[in-house]
Amino acid sequence: MLNDKMTKNILMVMVIVVVVTICATIIIKSLNNDNNSQASNNKIAEEEINYEEKYGVDLSKEEEYEIKGKADMTKYKYGLLDDIEDGVILYAWCWSFKTIEENLAEIATAGYSAVLTSPVTECINTDNSMKLFGKGKWDNHLQVTDYKIGNYQLGTKEELESLCKSAEKYGIKIMVDVIANQVTDKKEKISQSLIDAAGGINSLIHISGFSRATSNTRLAKTYFKNGLGFDVNTENPAVQKCLIEFLKECIDCGVDGFKFSAADNIALPTELVEEGAIYPNDFWPNIISAIKTEKEDAFIFGEMTALSDSVHNTINPKDYEIRGQYADIIGHVSAPNNSNIVKAWINDQRIGEENMYDFSKDGTTPDKLVTFVEDYHTYIAGNYKSYSNNQIKVAWAVMAARGKTTPVFFSRPQGGGAKNNWYGSVNQVGAKGDSFYVDTDIVAINKFRNAMVGEDEVIYNPDDTINVIVIERGDKGVAIINASSDYHIDIPTKLSEGLYQNQAEVNAILDSRDGRLTGVIPADSIVVIYDEKGDKMNIPMVSVTGYGNDSNFYTDDLTVTLQAINTTESTFSFGGKSYKYEKGKKITFGKNMDYDETAYITLTGKSQEGMIVKQTFPFTKKQRDENEQVVFFQKPDNWNKTIYIYFYADGGQTKFMEWPGFLMDDIGNGMYTYSITQKGENILVIFSDGKNQYPDTMSSGMNLEAGRTYKVTDTYSTIEDEGTD
Repeated sequence: MLNDKMTKNILMVMVIVVVVTICATIIIKSLNNDNNSQASNNKIAEEEINYEEKYGVDLSKEEEYEIKGKADMTKYKYGLLDDIEDGVILYAWCWSFKTIEENLAEIATAGYSAVLTSPVTECINTDNSMKLFGKGKWDNHLQVTDYKIGNYQLGTKEELESLCKSAEKYGIKIMVDVIANQVTDKKEKISQSLIDAAGGINSLIHISGFSRATSNTRLAKTYFKNGLGFDVNTENPAVQKCLIEFLKECIDCGVDGFKFSAADNIALPTELVEEGAIYPNDFWPNIISAIKTEKEDAFIFGEMTALSDSVHNTINPKDYEIRGQYADIIGHVSAPNNSNIVKAWINDQRIGEENMYDFSKDGTTPDKLVTFVEDYHTYIAGNYKSYSNNQIKVAWAVMAARGKTTPVFFSRPQGGGAKNNWYGSVNQVGAKGDSFYVDTDIVAINKFRNAMVGEDEVIYNPDDTINVIVIERGDKGVAIINASSDYHIDIPTKLSEGLYQNQAEVNAILDSRDGRLTGVIPADSIVVIYDEKGDKMNIPMVSVTGYGNDSNFYTDDLTVTLQAINTTESTFSFGGKSYKYEKGKKITFGKNMDYDETAYITLTGKSQEGMIVKQTFPFTKKQRDENEQVVFFQKPDNWNKTIYIYFYADGGQTKFMEWPGFLMDDIGNGMYTYSITQKGENILVIFSDGKNQYPDTMSSGMNLEAGRTYKVTDTYSTIEDEGTD
């Protein structure tokens, strides 16, 4: 039998064993937890690395763009403007609501304060095709069947609501296009509920509106059929009620503004009675009042149609005289002289003061005008054949860097350009447009405009040159557009002293000292400099340059240049792998690609503040038609970037085009190419940049030789016949 002392000793030993066991268990468990945690972390890191290598960085979630500790995230990151008229509008033509929503971060980063959609009303559907131009056709959305939100091209009412809600997070305003002047001329497709609400088909449509206009009178323009559909009886209060309900429904979804297409096809209340109208049309006062009652700060503009009548090719003076009245009632109107002045900038390559847009010619004040380099009307009419990206950039810079008017940037179809107006890499309604809307220079101009709100403007040509223009905005910033060779600038300035880095694509540093701004403006470039006052972030941007007007390439391989601005780290993902790069890095690819195969380059940039942006660029390798004769041209350093080829045959008897000819594709490193499919005897070729020409004006063209690289030499007979490698 154990005594008390032995019992106590045994109990003490047992306690010690238990304590040691517990401690050991805790230590082991802790070690295991640490190991498991480390293993888990390693696994996560490994998965992240694998995910990035395989798919690229996923920036689709909102939290990727959050910057902790900032109350006003939107303005801090993007610098967008509350008033649409002060900023820049992106015309997301034929993009679906979902597509716009998926790209809001990129749109905000590019400096667009508002997005304009295509018409959102119910419309005809010819055969359920989603081809942009083909069986489905883009113009179906112009053929309204009912004043209800949603159509097969853009999406549903719920998707519009989702877009507006998401856009609000970024500070982006959503505008929609409204077709109020016409409904489809396929009478059987018009909604019976709309017909009943209007009081019958003859109350919905002007009796004369069933017939096409045959004169250029104001009565014909506002009462007869002028487009794809029957002319709506906009005087009818029941019709106005249907439209007002539709507009209120849009505002309830979160819409911030409206564009009224062909607004001047709907009469003003002050006209037409003496010409035979039954009674004055009070459509505009009633509609605008209803919108402003629902949303006082709604931005509204009316599209003014072409001055020339399509039947007689004549101009009705009243079309011009009353534009100011439309602006006064609606709020804003598109600028009718806009397209003509843009053509002067682009085709003549003259940006002298005498060619600056005189806004007084539009019958109203600049603050009531909406301007554009092109819209879908001019694009479809043929701009795509002759307007290169570089030319559009110059025109956009001259227009948007100014404080007057509200500029709209038209998003061309993806891959759209001189050779592929519709059939680019994506010929689909609802798809995202061409990535040119986030070009480095375009974005720099957008941000310059946003930063210059309220600043006065001074526009002039230094040294009286017509190829360089200076746009000075108060004492805060300067934009300089150079459409010629390198230019040494020395001009008076109000900028504070210091060195200024160009915010656009090319590398340039200007020196502000003793009231003078000096430096070199590189050839064919846009230079944007300004003081960034206030708490604003350096927005990162990534882009690709050095390829043609579309995403296709026809050479054995393609060399492109990767760009990055305001990034502390930039990577490109290609073929499933990611690599770091710095601005100006060139990469070559394509040798191992099959024809019609598409390669995707994804660029990712990260700013000092931790903000991340991403952009993907598709490149499709194409095979030349066997009947094509491909030629190359090596651009001299002092020539402009836009190169044309002009060719003719039979000693000048056969002309294939008007001067200066067709745009050539820039394939990088100063090399340009074009494929000639036309047939003729003894075809001769001439190259030009709109200013320089080779051979010169006193000489005939050079013999066409497929595969030749033409170079500017002292004598035409010594042009070397060589490949492009």
